[in-house]
Amino acid sequence: MTRTLPTSFVFVHDKLGQVHVTRRASSSRVSGRWKDGRAHFNVPSFLDSAGILDAIGQLAPRMLATRPSIKFHDGQMIALDGLSFGISTQRVSPDSIICTLRGDAAYLEVGCGMDFDDSATTEAISRMMRRMAAKCAARILIPRAQTLASALGLKVRSWDIMNGHHVLGRCSSDRRIQLSYMNVFLPVHLRDYIVYHELAHLTEMNHSARFHALCNTYCSGREARWVKELKSYSWPLLRR
Repeated sequence: MTRTLPTSFVFVHDKLGQVHVTRRASSSRVSGRWKDGRAHFNVPSFLDSAGILDAIGQLAPRMLATRPSIKFHDGQMIALDGLSFGISTQRVSPDSIICTLRGDAAYLEVGCGMDFDDSATTEAISRMMRRMAAKCAARILIPRAQTLASALGLKVRSWDIMNGHHVLGRCSSDRRIQLSYMNVFLPVHLRDYIVYHELAHLTEMNHSARFHALCNTYCSGREARWVKELKSYSWPLLRR
């Protein structure tokens, strides 16, 4: 930072990442919030660079504790295998989201009256993303699942898409397998893990040691690694 500070500026903090600072004559204290996934601070205009750094450093732990787990913003692109999402703002319908599905891309235009920092907006965008994924899930998930089953020489009576948000797959005793549309939001190898897990249930309708041994074989020895990765996976939207 320079000695003569501008009204607003950006710098990179070692913990918070890119930080936006706005100096205000009306501010008597330093305050911070998250906006578009970045930390924004309002600071009194009388503070020098050292004072600003010190104040932000003291607030950093509190800011990190409240960092939104999901945050959308204007101009955002979310690319998934088989489906991408583009998020932008629009003024035609200020209080609603207009969504258009064209091929492998869904375009979500968020009304200018909706605040990206509002949890209700985050939920509305997530809900629209889930709706688009449900429409595309069959063409994205089922052909790949059929290919994996065929490669293992396994016969599945039917493949279907289900609406579960947290249960990602089911296998019935009559060899019917259901895959949640939420698998669309996973990388391909974790989608494959869900499929292999259900395929293993064709032989073992339980979670015994024999089941995990079989599933691990289907996963080429990567079952434990993929389970761990799935548990810590950062979903690009609210799952509920």
